[in-house]
Amino acid sequence: YQAYKAKFKSNDQFENYLKHGNHSRGSIKERIRKKKALERLIEKRGGLNVTQDDVKAFYEKNKRFYHEKEAVRARHILFKLKPDAEKSEEERILRTVKKVQKLYKRGVGFELLAKEFSEGPTGPKGGDLGFFTKGQMVKPFEEVAFSIRTGEMSSPVRTRFGFHLIEVVEHRKESQKPLKEVEEQIRSSLRNKKFFQERRSLLENLRTSAAITNNFEK
Repeated sequence: YQAYKAKFKSNDQFENYLKHGNHSRGSIKERIRKKKALERLIEKRGGLNVTQDDVKAFYEKNKRFYHEKEAVRARHILFKLKPDAEKSEEERILRTVKKVQKLYKRGVGFELLAKEFSEGPTGPKGGDLGFFTKGQMVKPFEEVAFSIRTGEMSSPVRTRFGFHLIEVVEHRKESQKPLKEVEEQIRSSLRNKKFFQERRSLLENLRTSAAITNNFEK
């Protein structure tokens, strides 16, 4: 049940699912119990066995899904400015940008500065944009984010949204996830696939071998 709940991003999302999905904690637990009972039955029949060779074969066939592109996790502070803004408005914004840069040099944390000064939707979260790969952000922003060092704040970057100050939290190089890292994930996925296949086969065999009597009046 806890593993089921963990699939939701937050407790609020889970509660919303219960409220609008016509589910209850009891019905979810009962569904889990029934599935686990069926899993044990199929497992006793030998239908859920996943070998190491199965895992290796799946990994080799689907290597592209375990390839990670180069990515950065960054925070930013957005100072909104329209592309056609007056020069005086741009100068006013840049004065605020310089104020923030000075505070950062004095040791004020980037997250605190983002919460106070950023006009973007990520401001309340300290400007955190999470990980992104090339092609996901506007070009000027992307070029700077992928060029500065981790823990470094950029100079002001102008985009169609305004001016940005960027701080890179983590830079992840392009890589291939090794089998060891994804082995359990693959094993679980293959086991789940076998479960549905074996369940279908079990039901078909039961229907074939069962004596079905229709007691409804004609």
